[in-house]
Parts: sequence; structure tokens; C-alpha cells
Amino acid sequence: MILVNSGRRRSDAIIVTAEDDPVHVPLPDATVADVASRAMAWLQAVHDNSPAAILLRRRTVPETLGWLWDVIVQPALNAVPRTADGKSALRRVWWLPTGLLGLFPLHAAGHPGQARRGPRAGQAHPGPDPGPDAPVRGEGFRPTGLASACLDMRHCGP
Repeated sequence: MILVNSGRRRSDAIIVTAEDDPVHVPLPDATVADVASRAMAWLQAVHDNSPAAILLRRRTVPETLGWLWDVIVQPALNAVPRTADGKSALRRVWWLPTGLLGLFPLHAAGHPGQARRGPRAGQAHPGPDPGPDAPVRGEGFRPTGLASACLDMRHCGP
């Protein structure tokens, strides 16, 4: 799982795998101002069906997907721990964006029309898909330490 946060003071990703300690990835280019302005542009482009918005969408969607790749997804994927044989420690990536970042399709990040090297945003290493709620059910993911404590917090409520 990769938790992504953008705030006034800093922006970060936290990579949580079953075997390794959490990995902190600073995201200095994901400023809260950029995230907010791109979120506004994204919402306008994808939710307005006027002729002007359709033209805007043709520019905004590829620009946003490229920005997501450059500023958030690629730096996070580059920091994913590797196994002894050099493979990614994550078979599949579950993105957990917070705040306005939740509006963006991180799994679709990339530069449309350009070949990508390395892992895709939604899949760090090919493998069977246990389903979108697998981390909640615990299938294929056995967190330890801090990761376990974070997931156990879902049982705490007001």
C-alpha cells in the first residue's frame, strides 16, 4: 500500500509492505497549492460536459496524468523496496491518497502516448488480483509493526 499526503508543510508518500518497515518518500513537488489548482482544473474538466469543457478535457486529462506520474507516482514506485532477487516487494499497489489527492486517478498516472519503463502505477509486479478490498480483509497482505497498528485503528471509533 502507498499512502500519499499533501499538506501545507510537506508532501509525502509512505510505502507499507508485508515484510519491510514502512518507507518514507518525500514529495517536494506535490505542493498543496499545485494539488489544489490541479484538483480544481480536474473537476472542471471531468464533470462539465459543455463544448468548452470537452476541449479543456483533452488538454487537462493528459497534463494531469503526466503531472501525477512525475510528481507522485514515479517517485513513490522508485522507492518501493526490492526483494533479494531484485523484484518489487509489492505485487500490487493500493493507493491511499488523502485530502484532495483522493480526487485523482493515481492508478492511471503516466504520460499518455509514451511508453513507460518500470512498474505501472496500479501494478508493481504482475500477480493475481485478490480484489480491491483485500487490504481490509487482510488477504495477501500481512502487515506488521506500524502497518498493523495503522490498520487496527479502523476498529477504533468515536
